Amino acid sequence: MPLSILPDETLPSYVRRNLLLYWAEPKAEIFEALRTRHVIKTAEVRRLAAAIGWPGCYGFNRLVHNHTLNAAFHVIKSDWDFAYSGTQYLSEGEHFSEWDASFCPECVREDLKIHGFSYWRRYGASNVSVCPKHNAVLLRDCPFCGKLFTRIDHDLDVMWRTCGGRHLAEAEVVANHDPLALKRAEVYQRLCRSPHIISGLHAAKVLLDKATALSPQLSGEERSKMQAIASTMSDLVQRFADVPSPSLESRAGTITALFIHAVVALYDSYDDFERELMSLAGSARCTDSLWSSYRIEDTKYVHFVEEDYVQGLGVWFTPRIVLDDVVVQVGWPWPTSKHYPCCNTPLSIHEGPSQRNTTVAASPSIPKIGLAKARAVGIIK
Repeated sequence: MPLSILPDETLPSYVRRNLLLYWAEPKAEIFEALRTRHVIKTAEVRRLAAAIGWPGCYGFNRLVHNHTLNAAFHVIKSDWDFAYSGTQYLSEGEHFSEWDASFCPECVREDLKIHGFSYWRRYGASNVSVCPKHNAVLLRDCPFCGKLFTRIDHDLDVMWRTCGGRHLAEAEVVANHDPLALKRAEVYQRLCRSPHIISGLHAAKVLLDKATALSPQLSGEERSKMQAIASTMSDLVQRFADVPSPSLESRAGTITALFIHAVVALYDSYDDFERELMSLAGSARCTDSLWSSYRIEDTKYVHFVEEDYVQGLGVWFTPRIVLDDVVVQVGWPWPTSKHYPCCNTPLSIHEGPSQRNTTVAASPSIPKIGLAKARAVGIIK
């Protein structure tokens, strides 16, 4: 078994730590395969999860949620959406972790006291500039030689090998004096760590009501900004209330950025926003309840597969939605006519009463691990 992955540790940090600090042989092949890679993609995330012992789509999404900043884009969802990362589990082109990094000296010093070593955390992405825990500016270049923490300049090994004998824990802390940067970092962190799925519809309604209430209290440019937020949230309310559409997933990054901007502008803290959200929503789905499901890649219809690791089977289903207080099962206008190897799901839809038989490539295999292991891993509570 490889080393345990640590809280918020980035995937590149985990790879380098296993290559440098795990002395048992042989190492899992995935670590050697990533020794010189600049980007970690879907296939590598799946293999890393398998090496840790987390199976299938569940393991893939568990890594994405706990160890990448992509997690911020996956927790705000439509109520009909049952796939944590949408179609990304099936995609081969997604980038999940760049090798650029930054660090907080206080976090490094704390790690040395607790673990005896430190590691790279996921808050170091380009859209986060402050450590949300210590309100310190994240250092993106080496305080001793000035090189950036990238593959080309100073690679991640400096965290363990030091720079000319000087450890990153010796770096001076640069205090942050930008309250909005701190708040933005805190919101990103809370989204990435969220134990519950956030209803996009309820969140947009809460932010719309807040912006509408604050707007009359402002004037000039500030009032215009508040009205712009209200207009944006009004559009999102309509979008999330509409019938299921695959196009929402393609805009997840933009939608999340709009939500973060609104929360930072409207609330003193994320806790204040969360209280109002839960007051409206009442309850929320657990984030890990969506880790075993993925959405079939389809440009028109929405349908999912949930992996059952006890039986080693995939369960295909379409969502149910509520329109005008009526529950509607989303389906297709004509029955499909296809042949599936191993009962896999349709990857394309052909309209019309006359359809040609189609053989569809099999989806990723689903491991059968049994009830006891499923409970040990955490898939079944």
